[in-house]
Amino acid sequence: MSGRPDPPPPLLLSVFPTFAVGGQQARFATLANRLGAGWRHAIVAMNGNHACLERLDPLLDVTLVTAGTRAPNPLALYREQRAVLRDLRPDLLLTHNWGSIEWALANRLPRRLVPHLHAEDGFGPEERTVPLRRRSGARRFLLRRSTVVLPSDTLRRIAVRRWRLEPDRLRHVPNGVDLDRFAIRAPLPPLPEWGLTG
Repeated sequence: MSGRPDPPPPLLLSVFPTFAVGGQQARFATLANRLGAGWRHAIVAMNGNHACLERLDPLLDVTLVTAGTRAPNPLALYREQRAVLRDLRPDLLLTHNWGSIEWALANRLPRRLVPHLHAEDGFGPEERTVPLRRRSGARRFLLRRSTVVLPSDTLRRIAVRRWRLEPDRLRHVPNGVDLDRFAIRAPLPPLPEWGLTG
């Protein structure tokens, strides 16, 4: 026995445009709760909304990071975000959708600080009907050395054709409903007042 303390659990730094209750936030909460105490979490909500914290197990090791969300100009924001990455030294940076893409920039230039996984769930109204070339170009540059998780075949095709990302960097994780979770375990009792007699 060396007497050295055990290393701390791995740290995941998750950056969201908002941590209000929504699809990507609820998915994160479910995964974090399942991972349990074997992981630490640092959460950034770019707009300061942390409402989805209520869905996290209170026994989890969770830190809220407010640095790197507001700054007087883009260069100051970049410096703050890079300082957070250097100070926290997370084992993995997870960014979600376009609203967190500047963290990919802070991590990437001038050299990558930590491994990066980006989840793209879809587009906002400004990008849904007309692709924005500037955003496509930014994704192509900032995500080309990252792992990118996509929930649909359509987004996967966009990532390959429009963003020109290498297919081996993409992971298709379909959205879905856990049907077993909602399965009826026993017959429903008759409810004559609603016209259901069994």
